[in-house]
Order: sequence, then C-alpha cells, then structure tokens
Amino acid sequence: MTIRRADVCAVTILAAAAAIASYMSVVTLDPRFFDTTTGNDVWFEGDLPRLMDEMTNRWAAHSRATVHPVWSLFACSGVYLFRAFGISRIHSAMIVAALIAACWTALMYAVLRVVRHAPLDAALFTSIALVSAAGFFWLTVPETFAAASATMLLALLVAGLDERRRLPERWFVLTSALTLGVTVTNWMAGILATKSRYPWRRTVQITANAFVLVVVLWTIQRVFIPRADFFIGYSNEQRYLLRPEAGGVRRVLTALAIHSVVMPPIDAVEKPRRGLIMSIQRAPIGGNSLVWSEAAIAWLVLLACGVWGAVNLVSSSAVVRTVCMLVAAQIGLHVLYGTETFLYALHLVPLLVILASLSAKTAFRPAAVVLAVALLVLGGVNNARQWREAREFFLHHNAAGARDSAEPTER
Repeated sequence: MTIRRADVCAVTILAAAAAIASYMSVVTLDPRFFDTTTGNDVWFEGDLPRLMDEMTNRWAAHSRATVHPVWSLFACSGVYLFRAFGISRIHSAMIVAALIAACWTALMYAVLRVVRHAPLDAALFTSIALVSAAGFFWLTVPETFAAASATMLLALLVAGLDERRRLPERWFVLTSALTLGVTVTNWMAGILATKSRYPWRRTVQITANAFVLVVVLWTIQRVFIPRADFFIGYSNEQRYLLRPEAGGVRRVLTALAIHSVVMPPIDAVEKPRRGLIMSIQRAPIGGNSLVWSEAAIAWLVLLACGVWGAVNLVSSSAVVRTVCMLVAAQIGLHVLYGTETFLYALHLVPLLVILASLSAKTAFRPAAVVLAVALLVLGGVNNARQWREAREFFLHHNAAGARDSAEPTER
C-alpha cells in the first residue's frame, strides 16, 4: 500500500475529529457515571467507575487483569505520563481515551486501504464506523473496548501488509501479543491473522512466542501495579455463559447486526444490586422514527451487498478471509457469553463495516455509495440523538441510590 498525500490528509482529519469528539464527550458526561455509588453498570453494563479508577491509580484493585492481562500497564502508563506534565488525573484519562479513539480511527482507515479501497471510499466507511452506535457509545468513554478493537484492526493491517510485502515474523508476534494483552478473547484476531499468512507449525510457534511476550509484560506490570492478578487461574467467567438475561440467539443477533450500528431507543431496566441501568438487549427490530428505519434498511442492504462481495474475494485476500472468520467467531462467542450484547459492539462493528465496504467492489457500487452516504447521515443523526439521551440518563431517572461496587460486570 503506497501512502499518498490524500491518505495523510484523510487520516489526520478523521483521527483528529475522533480524538476531539471523544475528549469533549467524556468531559461533558455526568460525573455520576464515574462514581462507584451511582455509575456501576449504568452505561450498558460498562464498568466506567472501575476503569476510571484503574486508569488513574496504579494501587487500585485492577480486578479484571485476569481477562485484560496488560491493559492496566498501557492505560496507567499513559495517564501517569500526562500527569507528569501537571494535567489532572481525570483529564489525563480523558486524553488517553481520546488518543485511543484516534489510533482506532487511523487503523480502521488503514485496513480499508489495505483491502484496496480508494482513499475516498476508505474515508467514507471509516466515518460510518465512527458514527455507528458502537463508535458513538464506546469511543467516547474510558473503557477497554476501543483499545481491544484497535488491536484486532492492527492484526488485520499486519496480515494485509504482509500480503503485499513480506514482513518480519516479529510483527505477527507483537500483534498477537497485543490482541491477547488487552482482551484475552480477542487473541482470536492475532491467531487467525497469523494463520492467514503462515502454515500451522509456524502459527503455533508465533502464538507461543506472543504468549511468552505477554507474560513478560505482565511481570513488568506486576512491579508497578501490584494488585493485577495473573491471567491464568481463577476468573469465574463461566457464570456469564448462556445467561437468560441475554434473551436468546435472536436478541443477541439483533443487537450485534443491527442495533450496534443504528441505535434503537434506550431502555432503563432494573438490575439486581445495581439499580436502573441502560439497555437495548430487549429493543425490538424497528425504531421509533423514520430516520431509524431508513438508516437500518440502508445498513442491512449495504451489508448484504458487502457479503456478496466478500464471497468473490475471500479466496484471494488474507484480510477478507480473516475478517469473515473473525465475524463468525465473535458472533459465536457472544451467542454464548454475556448479558448486554451491546457491551461488546466495538469488537464486531469494525469487522462488519469492512464487510459492508466490499459492496463498493461489486456491480452494485453506485447504489452502495448512495446507501453509504445515506447511512452516514441518517445513522449519524439517529445515534447522536440517542447518545444525548444516554448522557442525560440521570436527569430522567432516579438512579442515584447506593450500589454494590464489589462485583464488576463481564467483559
């Protein structure tokens, strides 16, 4: 992939816009979202209070290191770096979140370019990913999902670049380690990207080397963050398997395939020991406005055309092949695991957008471009409206009662 001036301009504009929007969004959020007495699980079961505490305090519990092995090392290092320049701990965390959003955006654009999209098409579909429900709601809060999603995009990028010019094996070791280090289930991206370019024997060796690298990083992390437990051993994640709250396969698929892109009206539901939280798990197919319906239809048609395009490219493109396998793996995982499926939306939506972008490589290209622009506008309007509703959650609901902060949600 040759880097052109158009690429530099597009990445600079998109990444800067993402960073500014992320920072301004976190700044304007009600502080109660970050308070352990009021905010636990409120943001679609996200652990905003815990994450804010762990990002800004290396002596915090860091209780989820068992599933995010070295996330605390990266997040705390960034926050403490900015604090060294006199920036408050809260604003340092907000800056780190904004920088992660910028990196995620740049990687999304780069992967689309590796799939051989023109700069304008890559910018269009990157913008769609940014204004998707997953982008609006998870790139704008301090959480692990943006960083975890970025490592998956990095794995795809490395596989795509290697397809054009052979990269040193250490790139795959590093990428695989990062996918495991931020979120253990996303190691699938590092492993599948490696397998797309290497035979099984070398894939196993690279995977083993990546594991050793994560252990080394965890050891370094343990020195600076003493309460971060090792990621092999007790985690008790089986308690989140096949939970009835998820509502079955249909609810999960609806949340992943439609509501993660076009946000439906947000419900306030009662969760034991948590009080009222935001949820879209039971939201029906069909919004409460014409804008929602038109955006959802545009998205589904675009995705269907993109899947058709993927069928024609899957045998010739390592990136497309890996994306298809990752989509299947992520869907399979969340059919079994979790209660609020939207919590994991940012792990899947970039993959779905990459698939949808392949519609621009089919005979349906003229219609696909029109649908993409319509989705960008209508979906952006709808999701911005729903984000404002979410931001005002505490103004609409009496959710300020004391909450049990001992048990974090699933990741």
